[in-house]
Amino acid sequence: MEQRTQPGKIEILLFYTTTCGSCSAYLPLFDKAMNQYRGHADFKKIDIDKDSSLNNQYNLIAVPTTIAVRDGVVLEKRTGQLLVKEIINMTKL
Repeated sequence: MEQRTQPGKIEILLFYTTTCGSCSAYLPLFDKAMNQYRGHADFKKIDIDKDSSLNNQYNLIAVPTTIAVRDGVVLEKRTGQLLVKEIINMTKL
C-alpha cells in the first residue's frame, strides 16, 4: 500500500479477488460505505491476486475479508460479506 494513513486514523482494508463471486457482490457495498464515510476512515481495497504481501501479516484464510486497523493494530477482522452499516460501524471503533 503506497499511501500512509495519518496516526490515529482508522483504515478499513478489504481483501478480495476478481474471481471470487462473493467478492464481486460485496464490492458495491464496500464502495457505498467508502463513499459515505471517506472522511472518517481510510478505505483500501487489496486484490490479493495482484498484491499478496499482506496475506501473512493479517492471517488471511478466505476472501472477502474486511479488517479495521488503527496505528498498525487490528481492531476488528471479519470474513464474508458485510452490510453497509456493519462496514460503517467498523469506522467508529
